[in-house]
Amino acid sequence: MGTSWFGPNDDCVAKIIERIDAAYDALYGLIATYQLGPIHDALIAKIPDLDEMILIFDRFNALPGKPFLLELQAAGAVVMIDRHERSIRSQYLITSPRWTVTGSYLWAPNFADDYASDLQIMDYNNEWTKHVTNFLYHQGHSELYTDPWPPD
Repeated sequence: MGTSWFGPNDDCVAKIIERIDAAYDALYGLIATYQLGPIHDALIAKIPDLDEMILIFDRFNALPGKPFLLELQAAGAVVMIDRHERSIRSQYLITSPRWTVTGSYLWAPNFADDYASDLQIMDYNNEWTKHVTNFLYHQGHSELYTDPWPPD
């Protein structure tokens, strides 16, 4: 069974950050839409506390002018780009206490105000295995991020 939150009244950003803070040994992410903001800051702050953080982004996020990828790498996260998918359709984080945060929230501050009434975050622990399997599928055809992208 899962819990759902809807924006703007349920503060979806805070729910994502709570799950990031709760991770105790690993955090994995399959991320379609991402920019600098409070979720990025929470991920950067959490990296030293974890044994492993692997974040897979779609190719759109590897375009020039996306410094957050380099910042995540410099902080110790493994940053990968999914080369075989035009876009990643399911966006979620998998945290070590066997929780998955997934939903339609666009993890970018410029979208949060414009689409606040459309936000939905679902927090599931019973579908954890399904999400891990999908994450491993994408990891299997992803490559480590290099700057510039794509690598020569």
